[in-house]
Amino acid sequence: MLKIRQALISSYEKEGIIELAKTLDELGIEIFATGGTADKLKKAGIKVRWTSELTGFPEILGGKVKTLHPDIFAKILATEEEAEKLGIERFQLLVVNLYPPDKEPDIGGVSLIRAGIKAQDRTLVLVSPEDYNLLRLILKNTGGVPDDILRELNKKSRSICYKIST
Repeated sequence: MLKIRQALISSYEKEGIIELAKTLDELGIEIFATGGTADKLKKAGIKVRWTSELTGFPEILGGKVKTLHPDIFAKILATEEEAEKLGIERFQLLVVNLYPPDKEPDIGGVSLIRAGIKAQDRTLVLVSPEDYNLLRLILKNTGGVPDDILRELNKKSRSICYKIST
């Protein structure tokens, strides 16, 4: 079972994000988020930190570069042992959904999803708002994400990521 202690939220589609983040916050899960998402969560009274607080680097190029930073990817890709050596806490949850296909390509979001998929046994990647309520219920009832559900949700993320990459 995956215990979630820290989450990164970077979402274009904000539907359901406040409810999910409230649950995470109530369960004591530390939340980091990018620009507009962090603003929305802060306004809803949710404890959240900007990704720039983590990296020490501001969002640039009109928000095109927010998450493409070694400090973020280390927190996704590191094993527990590597994270301990580096003195960092890993992200166990990534909530990422991408810009619509008719907008400019989403580079950071796709990179986050791919990193999360690579760390699939130790990171849950949610790409669809339709899965937020499921995660909320699971966390409230079990305190973690069972391995079979982790695999299924990550499989969905993998298929969406590969679909847009081809």
